[in-house]
Amino acid sequence: LDAICRNSTEDPQRLVTPPIPPPRHLPVMARDHGRYLQLRRKLLAWLLLQATAAIETAAPWLIPVSELPLETRGPHVVSAVSGQQKTLACVNWYGAHMEMLVSNGLNRRPLAEIAQSIVELRFNCVRLPYSLDLVYATGQVPNASAALAYDPELQELSPLELFDATVKAITDVGLLVILNNHVSSSMWCCSSGDSEGLWYTSEYGESVWLEHLTSMASRYRDDARVVGFDLRNEIRDGLQGEPSWGDGSTRDWAQAAQKGAVRVLREKPEMLIIISGLSYSMYLCDVR
Repeated sequence: LDAICRNSTEDPQRLVTPPIPPPRHLPVMARDHGRYLQLRRKLLAWLLLQATAAIETAAPWLIPVSELPLETRGPHVVSAVSGQQKTLACVNWYGAHMEMLVSNGLNRRPLAEIAQSIVELRFNCVRLPYSLDLVYATGQVPNASAALAYDPELQELSPLELFDATVKAITDVGLLVILNNHVSSSMWCCSSGDSEGLWYTSEYGESVWLEHLTSMASRYRDDARVVGFDLRNEIRDGLQGEPSWGDGSTRDWAQAAQKGAVRVLREKPEMLIIISGLSYSMYLCDVR
């Protein structure tokens, strides 16, 4: 910890977690690879928790929790506490919306290490996509031993519990989170040939979509660093037809987005609401 703080004080861009030495002094039984990875992750998580304040000081691009919540004033995002304008520099950590139900990379590196790497890359925010399949899944993550090879203690979790752990790992290092309902059924997004162009599908109707927004907003109500909700990814033409804006039809995204925003803000009033335009978020002509 001293090394982290010392390096950070000398040069904020050199915020580096010292490598954890191999377990040569551990008892023989603890040299098992899975046990070693588990101990390694726990130690890293503890170090990161202890160093949160130091990280915020040493990484000035992070938005400290004392400046939260955020709000909008005209075109700007500002601190609701100080009124100071803030810039969200977000990376999109995709994967949990796909069939594996896991944010990408956890088969290569521990969760906490990836979160720390995002800080070192000078981002201050993570957009975290997920599917409705993930929210309502039962059982464990598919092929968990491979998908979570570097976090064996996470392999028994359900997909939603794993998503919880991912959110926590991100916010523990001082990053903000924007939740993103990417798709309903787990799959790659996006094309005009799928059934995911609207915010509802034949499997997950609009009422289920609205219900899940309430659930997810409530779930992260007490984590101040979960600051935003991107209600749906890239509304577009698809097999279910063409979305509209403001015509009052069953495909009216403006109307649905308002209903969704109400659901989120009832649970967490300080949440930023992000609503995309039509046609893969590129058409904003009808937005008022």
